[in-house]
Amino acid sequence: MIRRSPAELYLKYLLLVPTKHDNKRVMEICSHQQIDTVGSWYLDKLRGQLHPPKPFRPRDVDHAPSQRYIMLEGVHRLFHFDDTMEACVRFLEKPRIKEFIESMALLGAPASAIAQGIQARHNHRCKARDIERFLKFFWDINLLDSTEMRAIIEMRKYAVEQSDISEIRDQYQAVKQAFWSDPRRIAADLPSSPVTALIAQMKMGLMPSKLDTARVLQSAMQVMSVRVLEMAINNGPKDSMKVADYANAMRAVRETLEGIVKPDEELQKQLRSISLRTDSYSPPMLHVLSGGRHTAELAPLGGTIDATDNYDGDQPVEAGE
Repeated sequence: MIRRSPAELYLKYLLLVPTKHDNKRVMEICSHQQIDTVGSWYLDKLRGQLHPPKPFRPRDVDHAPSQRYIMLEGVHRLFHFDDTMEACVRFLEKPRIKEFIESMALLGAPASAIAQGIQARHNHRCKARDIERFLKFFWDINLLDSTEMRAIIEMRKYAVEQSDISEIRDQYQAVKQAFWSDPRRIAADLPSSPVTALIAQMKMGLMPSKLDTARVLQSAMQVMSVRVLEMAINNGPKDSMKVADYANAMRAVRETLEGIVKPDEELQKQLRSISLRTDSYSPPMLHVLSGGRHTAELAPLGGTIDATDNYDGDQPVEAGE
């Protein structure tokens, strides 16, 4: 069960606007913006939790009860836009940027890195606080667990099939086929890692400038090894065939790796990564260590040893003997 929507605050705003949108209208607005509503039951639940004051004038800055209420509900900025909120609306109007933000957020990328990526890849100026505001109102993934997130992305293609408009329903087969390449689906399915981020970015049409082929193949080996273990434990239908397929794939990847990575080059790379730790400070002088109580004389203090004494080298000789 999907318990909440990642755009919960935005849905509250749509339910609170003075025009009094019904559930159907809210779902139409969100469908156009590709914002997840979860369903009418969820909108009814939110509506039942909202108890605005009467009269309710959220856009009137001088009406204290209304302003206090929208502040408590966390939707104040949706009623009173600033520059950051304007930037968020522009993200909604640019599907490629919205897709990039959602995918990178699922991969755990910080807001500053997402903003830099948008500027570099989409030539769109934005700031980290713009990304943070967008995630808060439209893509708060902290409201869902990983299973719910995968399910809510899956529901997007079924929304096309269940549309009231026949022309939209006719798009279902094409949407279903294209859905498997959705970077958000991949980001939600795979663990957060640099390799996962690479796959998601390639699904968005972004080819990396630098690609460590050996590292990618090693990651593939690790994933396939886990899959082999999973199939062996499950012992389900056709699992034995899947184990054989994964084993053959692993063998092919290993052979490819051996052709890419030369043993001597790998050894040199490992040796270069070794660094000796040295202390950068100067060693203390002798007079500092002894506190000035030292001498350059080699003879024992208190006397000298006579070279003619019978000394066999085993017994200590007292000074003065």
